[in-house]
Amino acid sequence: MGCSELINRNIVDANGYGDFAQSCLRAPAGTTCGECWKCFRKNTLIGKPFKMSKEISTFLEKKPLKMAASTMYSIQKLQQNGLADEILTEHDHIHELIDIDVSFLEGYYPPSIKLIPEKYRKLTEDLLMENADVMENIEIFENFTVHESLS
Repeated sequence: MGCSELINRNIVDANGYGDFAQSCLRAPAGTTCGECWKCFRKNTLIGKPFKMSKEISTFLEKKPLKMAASTMYSIQKLQQNGLADEILTEHDHIHELIDIDVSFLEGYYPPSIKLIPEKYRKLTEDLLMENADVMENIEIFENFTVHESLS
C-alpha cells in the first residue's frame, strides 16, 4: 500500500523471496522468458538488459504509455546503463517522456498508511521504513500525468 512495484521488489528481495517472486506466465516456475511485457518491466526496473520482442515493442508504442511511471523509470534505468538505444530509436514518443521526473517511485507515500487495515498497518509500515525512504516528491506524485506530455 502506497509503494511502487520498485519498493515492493526491494522488500521481496530483502526478505529472501526474490527467487519465488517472478511474474512471467510463459516460462517454467523460477525462470522468465525475457521477451514478454511483464519480464521487460520487472527486469528493467532493476536495470537488467532485455531482448526486444514484438510484444514489448507493441506496449512501448502505446499512447499513453502503459504503466507509464514505472515503465519510464525502467527506461531511464536502462538509459543510465547504456541499454535504451533500441527503445529510443524505435519509439520516438519515448523521447518526450524520458526526462520526466518519476523518482517518487523510490519512496513510499505516507498518507496511504492510514488506508491499510489496522491489523496489517504496523507490519507494513515497518517493512516500508526498513526498505524505502519516505517519498520526497509528494507533489510531483500527486500531480503526475503523461497525457499532457503527449499533446
